[in-house]
Amino acid sequence: MTEGWDTRTTALLQNLAGESVNSLAQRLAPGHLVIQVGGDALASPQGQLLVSFAANLAGRLFPVVQRVTIVMPSDHKLLFSSPRWRDATFSGHLSMLLHALPELVACSISREPPATYDWALVVGSEMGDVGHSTIFVGADGWEASFSPDRPIAATGRKNPVGAYVAACIGIAEIWKRLLLPHGDIFHKAIIRPLMEPLTFSAFTYFVSPGPNPELPAAVTLGRVTGVGVGAGGGAAMFTLASLEGARGHLNLIDPDEIEASNLNRYVMADTADVDERMNKAKLAARMFGPQVTVKPYPRSFSECDGLEPADYGFVLAAVHTREARREIQWETPGVLWDAGATQDGDFRIWRMILGQTECMHCKHPPGAEDVEYRKAAQLSKLLKLEHTVCLRKLRDNEIFTEAEAARIAGLVQDERLEFDPPRPQQRFGDWEAEQCGKLKLPELDEEVPIPFAPVMAGVLIAGEIIKEQHFPEYVLDSRYSNTLMGQFMRRSRPVRIAPKPDCKLCNDPLMHEQFRARARSGQAPAHQ
Repeated sequence: MTEGWDTRTTALLQNLAGESVNSLAQRLAPGHLVIQVGGDALASPQGQLLVSFAANLAGRLFPVVQRVTIVMPSDHKLLFSSPRWRDATFSGHLSMLLHALPELVACSISREPPATYDWALVVGSEMGDVGHSTIFVGADGWEASFSPDRPIAATGRKNPVGAYVAACIGIAEIWKRLLLPHGDIFHKAIIRPLMEPLTFSAFTYFVSPGPNPELPAAVTLGRVTGVGVGAGGGAAMFTLASLEGARGHLNLIDPDEIEASNLNRYVMADTADVDERMNKAKLAARMFGPQVTVKPYPRSFSECDGLEPADYGFVLAAVHTREARREIQWETPGVLWDAGATQDGDFRIWRMILGQTECMHCKHPPGAEDVEYRKAAQLSKLLKLEHTVCLRKLRDNEIFTEAEAARIAGLVQDERLEFDPPRPQQRFGDWEAEQCGKLKLPELDEEVPIPFAPVMAGVLIAGEIIKEQHFPEYVLDSRYSNTLMGQFMRRSRPVRIAPKPDCKLCNDPLMHEQFRARARSGQAPAHQ
């Protein structure tokens, strides 16, 4: 068992409760989820993609989910390109996946449904009688469908974006239904299950009929630089790696290793990666086939000196902090994607083009009033480290050196402070997550995103990368947001947010000249 892997989910639940709650696992037990697979879904690549991703998400959600039983009428050969946990058969793939996750969630595969369970997620329409407490999901191409009361086919066009979005929606609805009876505990959470059918398009972001084109036989990814391969960036790469025959060039930049506390939201990682202290960029690079050239950079963006001008045409900034995002914006990418999520289940994605939409400096204005600047100042005072050092730790998720760890350990002992000192070589973000509730900083942002919300944002960004090359007229117009915890907003639409008139970067002629120079060299997109 990997110790501490449920730390972040527990911290999230404590935040939703607004106070420390003892024996969370006992209170939420039994947390038994059945994923029931119809015959049509079992024999369909799209159905298998959906079931696989739903199982991937569900097996990481302890203590809300404590048992997962996958019910299939028979076995079938694996019909999609699995980025990890590859096997000849679908049941073999699922077994490898589930047993690679920490053991606190008991997982099994069965031909018959169990006599008792809490909720069932049904994928597909061809099956026998379904029991009580059941919801239904399906997918067709870019479209993800949900129903509270009737089966949905899962035999549509093969597209991991639509299938993975459907899995996120389905698991979010299970999460809400498992938490709803405990509303007296989680009184700070807005929990509103979907009670009507929903079909959401990851192509248009509309909840209405619209275009649903098939993917080309060979998807071109172009040349993309991904900075940050965590929950959102990792989900984006996992989705792209699920495309058969994809080709392109990816630069993946991330200095961090897989930590146990992040397994609840890293859909590409398992316990073996924690044991091996696998670097995230290198792990993501392994998922792709030979037609995709992947260059992993196991270092921070500020230390990455191997990029060429062509690598700034399309950049995904799935990083920890505002300062890191602003640093990437200074390079004036042709298209800059961003993804975010909250503990309330909100997810947001952005597509930024300098001079046409808000930039990272518009979105996160720098200066002494910036929340991260103030947080670094408080950390500096508390830990007796230089302010610039604390800023770097926030920006780059920098490690604590042996000298810094020893200095802080002595400080904790001498002043009898409540928090634990960091370990030498421990990343700042991992140490901070372990100290939930112990660091007395007024400006400390202790919010822990709900696990499947950043994953949803990452899957949608993968769709944008595909659209950028094959369906440019449908790329996102600046920003889209919605929620998986509250009531999914049916009228939410992509919106364009203009640059701020007083933004120094948007009004800097030198920045615009650099942007235009890249456009002239063919690195920025021709379509806007």
